[in-house]
Amino acid sequence: MQLTIRHLKRCLGSAGIASLALLAAHPATASICFTSGKVYVQQKVYAKAAAFLECARKGEPENIDALSLLAFARAQQREYISAGAAFQMGIDASKKKGDAKHAQDLERNRLAVNAQLFNAGIGALNRAGTIEIQNERSSGDGPQAKAEKDMGPPAEYVRFSEKSGTHEFWYYPEKSQTLYFAPGADEARKIPYVPYQGLGDLQKAVTDTVVFAPYSGISAVEEAAYDFQLASYVDPTSLETYQNLAYVYSLLGRTEDAMNAARVGLRIKPDDKRLHQNLQAAVMARAQRLFAAKKYKEAIEAFYKAMEADPVNAPAYQLRIADAHYRIADAATKGSPEQAAAYDSAATGFVALVDQPAAPDSIKQDAIYNAIVIYANQKNYPKAIAMADKATALYPNNKQIWKITGQTKFETNDFKGAVVALRHALELDPQDPDNHQFLFLSLNKTGEKEASVAEYTIYKALSQGTKKEQLKVWVDSADNRLGAANQLKTVLKTEGYPEEVYTYSEENKTFETWFFWSKGKSFTFMEGQVFSKGAFPPKKSS
Repeated sequence: MQLTIRHLKRCLGSAGIASLALLAAHPATASICFTSGKVYVQQKVYAKAAAFLECARKGEPENIDALSLLAFARAQQREYISAGAAFQMGIDASKKKGDAKHAQDLERNRLAVNAQLFNAGIGALNRAGTIEIQNERSSGDGPQAKAEKDMGPPAEYVRFSEKSGTHEFWYYPEKSQTLYFAPGADEARKIPYVPYQGLGDLQKAVTDTVVFAPYSGISAVEEAAYDFQLASYVDPTSLETYQNLAYVYSLLGRTEDAMNAARVGLRIKPDDKRLHQNLQAAVMARAQRLFAAKKYKEAIEAFYKAMEADPVNAPAYQLRIADAHYRIADAATKGSPEQAAAYDSAATGFVALVDQPAAPDSIKQDAIYNAIVIYANQKNYPKAIAMADKATALYPNNKQIWKITGQTKFETNDFKGAVVALRHALELDPQDPDNHQFLFLSLNKTGEKEASVAEYTIYKALSQGTKKEQLKVWVDSADNRLGAANQLKTVLKTEGYPEEVYTYSEENKTFETWFFWSKGKSFTFMEGQVFSKGAFPPKKSS
């Protein structure tokens, strides 16, 4: 992800913030409060300044100068929630009064505060270096084992490495608790977990005087998230801040917070591509981590939640859900009810993709192919054939679908249907040995012996034969290899040089197959004599 640093001059002419509460003031009292607050700002006594300016704000809620100084004083004390609210209230009041100059001044002053925090976040990410997310959380006899015994397994977790080492966070939102395992630490550090909600209601936020101390931890990634979070309080309209905050929350495994950050940003600009990407990455992060860790049941639940949160990308999540069911089935006891149920869930999941308008055609084709394979492997042939017939009608140019259709129809003893499907598959790819194998088997069942033998020799040549690289030298040596009575030279005279030659042995006999792909012909020789002639659709030039 490309990140940008904004270099700004500090431009805080008359901005302000404060933190002590006073009783609501009448206009006359508000004027006295404002004057006192202004003096304290000039003296850099920001706590008293903020107290008097809050008094002024309550007396005159749309006093732009009071809001500007209040925002500044609050920011100086790192009371960023109150500062951000005061900045925004001042800007809104300026615009309401048509005072463009004050609005611009406030925006410049806010941007200067926001930029300090934003650029600190960028700097922290740069110090982090290469960030590698690890799928599994720690286990064994270390501090994590003790923590799990005391607290139970975390609802969310992340383990990643950065330049400073490997860091691990376990989240317990229901207990408002985070456990942090620093590199080489013997025990977990407990950190309060506060869900990210953004600045929120301005009237409430302006009185929130929580002081945010400078970051004092080890992890540069966590530091970046902290800085971007504070920047989002100062300027709740900054898209860049939400883009980076959502990204870093995802790195930290804070899925819900990453989603919330992206959603807040999307309320500002609903069509922002980066925020949509951030939202998708956030909702995918936990599910992907669980999937990679082979915790498929948990991953399925996470992908369903992702689908609810990000319906635009529902096909991608549905594909993963189906794949997870398939992997559960693959690992289950062979032939058990649990395996059958999991395979059925996988097939149902793949089929569901076909009816999703937003799913790309390539995904739909792979999905319906997978469903046919699952049903066929489970010997649920009615469903397999029904799905195959639907698939060939929808995707007549998909050679893999025609191939599995032919094989499935052969398994159900529909040999004529298999011949039709396999010949169509060969029109799309005449060089696929599997299609020739099942066509040989099917033709044998329909009694077409000569054609069956020809398909068998093609299958043997392509699957087990040795391809001759120096083709012309090989063909011209026929008399030396096979004697003057060989029939290869006769075919050479009538057809010309073949495009490919394969040789193979069977029952102490040597076979040689010449392929004329562009003509749709093959000749197989046994000990130099014509053994069979094959016909197939000519290969289309690419």
